[in-house]
Amino acid sequence: MKRSQPYIILILIVLISTFGDSLYGQSWRNNFNRESNISMRIDKVDSFQLKLKRNDILTFNLSSSRSVNFQLRNPQGQPIYVGLSKSGNPVRWSTQIDSSGLYSVKMKSGFRFLPTDVDLKINLERPNFQIPRADSLVFRKSQELMNTSIKLPRNKKGEEFTNTFSYQVYTGDTLHFKMIPLFGKTPYVDITSNDGEILFAETPKKGNVEKYVVALDTGIFNINLTSRSLLPKTDSLVIKRIMPPKLAKPKPIMVDVTTENIFFDSIPELYMDTTVYLGAIRDYINESADSIAINFEGDSTISFWSIHFGAGQEFLDGIEYYETLLASDEESTATDILAAYGLGELKKLPDQGNKEIVFRPSSSLRQFLKKPNRNNYSTITDTSGSFKLYFENKSLSVGRNVYVRVIVFRKDYELITEKVEK
Repeated sequence: MKRSQPYIILILIVLISTFGDSLYGQSWRNNFNRESNISMRIDKVDSFQLKLKRNDILTFNLSSSRSVNFQLRNPQGQPIYVGLSKSGNPVRWSTQIDSSGLYSVKMKSGFRFLPTDVDLKINLERPNFQIPRADSLVFRKSQELMNTSIKLPRNKKGEEFTNTFSYQVYTGDTLHFKMIPLFGKTPYVDITSNDGEILFAETPKKGNVEKYVVALDTGIFNINLTSRSLLPKTDSLVIKRIMPPKLAKPKPIMVDVTTENIFFDSIPELYMDTTVYLGAIRDYINESADSIAINFEGDSTISFWSIHFGAGQEFLDGIEYYETLLASDEESTATDILAAYGLGELKKLPDQGNKEIVFRPSSSLRQFLKKPNRNNYSTITDTSGSFKLYFENKSLSVGRNVYVRVIVFRKDYELITEKVEK
C-alpha cells in the first residue's frame, strides 16, 4: 500500500502555532487530521473499531484486488454505510459523525478460495482538538522507547508468530515507529489502540516502514509484528514517543451559558433515514437478513417518535402518492409524510410493499404495530426502551432494498442566557 508522508512537519507547525497563542491566554483548540493507512490481506472477514466523537468528519478510500463488501455501523449497531469495492472500482465515502462512541468496520471478501489484498485509507478530521493543560509550562520533548534489532524466528510449518510491544500514550502524544529490514522482508506490522482500533497496517515489504501516529485520547498503543515466513526475519526497530508542551491553566473567564425551559412539545426531527440492501438467498456475497436497533436511553428531550418501513417499488410509489397528497394540503404544517402522520395530519401511510421481505419487529416494537392496517408504521410514546427491527429477503435470486425511516418529536424550549465563570 502506498504510505502517506510523515506528519511530523504538520504536527510541529500545529503545536508551535498553538503554543504561541497560549501565551496570550487562548485555549489550545485546533482542527486536526489523522490519516490511517491500512494495508492487509483478508481471507474471509476482517473487522475493527473506530473511536469517534460527535462532529468528527470521517473519509474512507478503499481499494481491493478482488470484490470486498464494506460496512460501517454506529455504536447502536445500525448500518450507516454499505459499499462494494472491486478491482479497479474503489469505494470513496465521507460523512460527519452525529454521536460519539465506538463504530465498527467490517470487510468481507467475496472470493472463497484465495485471500484478498485490501488498501484502506481512513482520514479522521477532528474539530476543536484540545491538548490537556498542566499547572506549569513543560516544553516539548522526545522519549526513545526502543532502539534495537528484532529477530522473528523461522516457522517450519508456516505457523503465525507475533511479537507485541505496548506503550502508554497521552492525548496529544505522537508515536514514531520506524523499521528497517536487515534480513528478508519486514513482517506484517499493525498499530492498534486498546479500544480495538487499527491505526496503521502494512503487509511485508523489502523497504523501510515508518509511521507517525497521534494519540487523540489517553490509552495504550500496541505495535504488533507478525510473521509466517519459513525464514527468520531480522529488523532494526526504533520507537519514540514525542510529547507536546503542557500549557499552564488560564485565568477564569466569564461566558454566556444558556439554560432551557420546556413550554410545549411539537418539533419533528429526522432520527434515521436508511437503506439496507439484502442479498437473495442464493447470493453468497450479501447477507439475506439484517436488523436495525433503535435506542433512546437517557434522552429526556423526546416526547414521542414515529417509524415507517417497507421495500419494493410498490412501497416507493405509495410514498410518492402520499407526498403529492401532502403537498396539495395548504393547511398542513409538515413537509414530510411521517412527520405529518405523527402530528395527526395524515391518518394512513403506504403499507410495507414487497411481500418477499419479511419484517420481524422485537416485542417492544411489535405492540405498537396494529395489524392489519398499521403493520409497518406507528407513533410510539415509549422513549425509554430499546427497540429492534429484523428483516429478511425470502427471494431465491433477487436482491432487495429495505427502507427504514424514524422521526422523533422533541420538546420545544424557551432559552434563558446568563453569565457564569468558565
